[in-house]
Amino acid sequence: MGGYLDEMGGPMTLDEVWDLTYWLFWQSGAQRVKLSENPVEGLSKEAQRYTKQTALHVMG
Repeated sequence: MGGYLDEMGGPMTLDEVWDLTYWLFWQSGAQRVKLSENPVEGLSKEAQRYTKQTALHVMG
């Protein structure tokens, strides 16, 4: 929500943006999801595609 920050010309301070974010979360009734802190193994599909395309381009 950087566009809302007063530092970026917006109308809100960082504290106000955090308050709004939490208020929106509480109003939504959403449940928090615990995310893993474990690293992802292997290359993503995008990284695999980039690697393949780069190799094809270099090899001509």
